[in-house]
Amino acid sequence: MDSTNSYIHVFNASIALSGGTSHWVSFSIDGRFAYPAGPQGTTKPVDVIDTQTKRKVASIPASRNIVEVDFDGGKVVKVGKQFGIGR
Repeated sequence: MDSTNSYIHVFNASIALSGGTSHWVSFSIDGRFAYPAGPQGTTKPVDVIDTQTKRKVASIPASRNIVEVDFDGGKVVKVGKQFGIGR
């Protein structure tokens, strides 16, 4: 995370953020999407970035934490959290 220059660096690739500074980036369980969080305490929507195309595909409301819960047949099968533990 490079808050000074508003970039997220992923190995040798970089994604230009859509403005402002970020303090954290979370990823979906399958790694397809990145969620760069804006400045702490902001109400600015969170961009959803496709990790393959490096393009913004959506925005979601700001939240203190992003948690992913996957269901199959009404049962929880996977739970992801901001630290990516176990992926």
